[in-house]
Amino acid sequence: MPAQDTISRLDTRSLSSRCSVCLDLNLSEEKWFSSAAPDVWRTSALECESCAVVLQVVEPFLSKTRHLYFFEKDLLIRIFLSHGGIFLFELLKPKRPRLERIQEGEIRCDVDGACPWPSIKPECLGLQNAKFASSRIMQWMKQCEGRHDTCTRGIGLQELPTRVIEIQRPGRIRLVATEKGQQGLYACLSHCWGGIEILRTTKSTYLDFQKTIPWNDVPPTFKHALEVTWETGIRYLWIDSLCIVQDDSADWRHEGSKMASIYSHSYFTLAAVASRNAHDGLYRRSRQNNYFEHDMQRRSDQAAYKLYVRPTDKHDQFDTLEMPLFKRAWFFQERFLSNRVVFFGSEELYWECCELRCCECGGLPGTVTADNRHPSKLKMPKDITGWHILVSQYTKLHLTFQTDKLPALQGLAKAWQQTLQGNYLAGLWRGHILNDLMWKVQVPLPRPRVYLGPSWSWVSTDSPVTWNSHYTGSHRKAVSIISISTTPAGRDPMGDITSGELVLKGQCVRATTKHHELQPESSAFRSSPRRWYPDAPTTAFNNVLLIEMTSDSYLSWCLVLRQKPGQNAAYERIGHAPFYGRGFGQYAEEMVITVV
Repeated sequence: MPAQDTISRLDTRSLSSRCSVCLDLNLSEEKWFSSAAPDVWRTSALECESCAVVLQVVEPFLSKTRHLYFFEKDLLIRIFLSHGGIFLFELLKPKRPRLERIQEGEIRCDVDGACPWPSIKPECLGLQNAKFASSRIMQWMKQCEGRHDTCTRGIGLQELPTRVIEIQRPGRIRLVATEKGQQGLYACLSHCWGGIEILRTTKSTYLDFQKTIPWNDVPPTFKHALEVTWETGIRYLWIDSLCIVQDDSADWRHEGSKMASIYSHSYFTLAAVASRNAHDGLYRRSRQNNYFEHDMQRRSDQAAYKLYVRPTDKHDQFDTLEMPLFKRAWFFQERFLSNRVVFFGSEELYWECCELRCCECGGLPGTVTADNRHPSKLKMPKDITGWHILVSQYTKLHLTFQTDKLPALQGLAKAWQQTLQGNYLAGLWRGHILNDLMWKVQVPLPRPRVYLGPSWSWVSTDSPVTWNSHYTGSHRKAVSIISISTTPAGRDPMGDITSGELVLKGQCVRATTKHHELQPESSAFRSSPRRWYPDAPTTAFNNVLLIEMTSDSYLSWCLVLRQKPGQNAAYERIGHAPFYGRGFGQYAEEMVITVV
């Protein structure tokens, strides 16, 4: 329950004298602040209404950290305005050579109340309902359209996706199959499926949904997104579960190949980042447990108002917070492909476009992040390093269906191809294939039970992967790529695949493994076991094969292969091994091998 307090009416102090403790809460942004010990605040509060207000809202907030009172004689309470003009307080403890911050919180007032201090801003209302949310979104959109030269996509009429949800009026919607070339403004929704049954279009519901989608069947997250879209004046919304026929694999592949276009041409994307599933909704009407509410009364005329106190948002850590949608692999590309994204967080709304990143409360610095966010606008890398960073981030995220691993990256691959060029093969690029093959897992996890891709691709593992720049640098190429190919499941080679084959010619050494130790068969290498790094948990393999990929004066990087069970002529990758020394030399056997 929020703390409920009513400030006592104190004797009015002369307005001509400025309080030296609180500065009458007349703080200029980032220029003035006030610090004093709690006892000083208490003494001043006997005469100063502003001090009494600060003390009254701060002390209950600190009640959850009672252990701090053991040090109260050493503490300072500081008030100041942060970036964006947020009224903040800090609890500080002297610690050489500077003060140590123990606690920080922000103070806000109600929108329609009688708060007498202009420096205390109203609370954020964007998560309350569609009208508040749309009002804030349109403010951001106006700024984006009027001032941002690089945010041009999605502005004006665009070709509509294959299907969209038409909002005929509030509470009445239907699925529309658009005509080729039909134009309009539309928004997209990014959301978590959450492992529960949600409203979806299937072959059996397709015709009925074109007439009407029963509003009572629409889950809260979808309803709220439709309401917000309507309030912004947009009449079409794209939702994956409704605009793709879910039990039609051919339709999934066809629409998956269009993801780059769908998200990059939307007017904006609504991201339900704090919602675990479609039933959580976008709005957050209830306060968090750490949110304090205070009933206040102005002394001059007894007018009532409210103050709200909460821990300061970690705005600089916004996209690393433990919010459900940030863990979803599909959202990884949806966010990057969208020109403008509105995040419905746990406390407030956030905005991100090609030139601005900001939040509703004003606490997030609004400088551009185009160099590390939007593939079509950022400085694309001249080498493969950028793709490796992207894949490393992507493989840490969650997929409801393992088979979506390539489709969920399909749109980004299309955007990246403009720079990397060449054939895209199961998450790897033909023009950079040697470096691409030298991925490694961060933690060995069991292989997926279903086929996702050939063993030579990172797609074949459920583990997060990375690349070591030492191995992918300017080392001597020790292997020849005879051929490499994949067989797509549909028409788009960047979607899911049914098979893949890599033919290598290089220097090979036979060995055996035991746990993480590797022992080459040649007596020249038997001085001590070598360490190898499996792609999945393993015990021991006989007759593994090491093929040297790159080398320098003291280190070779090798793939560890074994014969594919049931396929005597083919091998599969099971790990990698650094091999110290000047390569295999005369002890190696040159072989041509096929890896699947």
